[in-house]
Amino acid sequence: MSLDLSKRKIISLIFVEKRVTVTYSNGSTEELNLPNEGLEELDCSENQLTTLEGFPEGLKILDCSDNRLTTLEGLPKGLKELLCSDNQLTTLEDLPEELEKLWCSNNQIVRLEGLPEGLKILDCSYNQIVGLEGLPKGLEELWCSNNQLTALEDFPEGLKILGCSDNRLVSLEGLPIGLERLLCYDNQQLKYIEPSPAELKFHVPDHLKEKYPVYSDLHNSYLKRKALKRKFLSFLALTNMGLPTLETLGRYLEVHFKASF
Repeated sequence: MSLDLSKRKIISLIFVEKRVTVTYSNGSTEELNLPNEGLEELDCSENQLTTLEGFPEGLKILDCSDNRLTTLEGLPKGLKELLCSDNQLTTLEDLPEELEKLWCSNNQIVRLEGLPEGLKILDCSYNQIVGLEGLPKGLEELWCSNNQLTALEDFPEGLKILGCSDNRLVSLEGLPIGLERLLCYDNQQLKYIEPSPAELKFHVPDHLKEKYPVYSDLHNSYLKRKALKRKFLSFLALTNMGLPTLETLGRYLEVHFKASF
């Protein structure tokens, strides 16, 4: 069962058995009954909470975005999905081991340390992250736009989707071989320097060139395009909507490594 306590100017929540005591910013309190079936989903976003300790152990989904949290201590061990964006977090320590989805954008996080090994989806956009060390091996989807990244390294082999727009990237080297979708808009230092075919494999993986010969043709046309030297690599979309023309190149880049023709 779920409970919505969002947007109520709450400063604390104290859970005792089947009841929760709510304290508001004006000093008043209120006691609420919890569902008999147990609480699995709680939305306490857009309040004034500073701690998450004492929340029910059966909780699976927690939205505590837009509060005043500086720590994630005390979370239920069985939590599967956590939304904690728009707080004052500087680290991601003390996360439950069973966590699978984490949305922690718009905080003050510098490093990705202490992440659970079972994490599948991570959105850490709009932070101050300088490196991607410590990513879980099973991570499939990573959104890390609007950070301070200069290189793409230490990715799990199974990563499928990567959004790294608005960083300080100068190269796209180091991408995982199984990547299916890449978004790296607005990296102003990311330049197209005419590479050899081996250096352009992240654009046209060998297995796709063998399956779809059109990839090789596109690959070669970019290599021969003298006007692209030292210009921003922009928009490349290998999707089932069709291939782009050279005239579509601007300042954005999106690459899809799966396609049907």
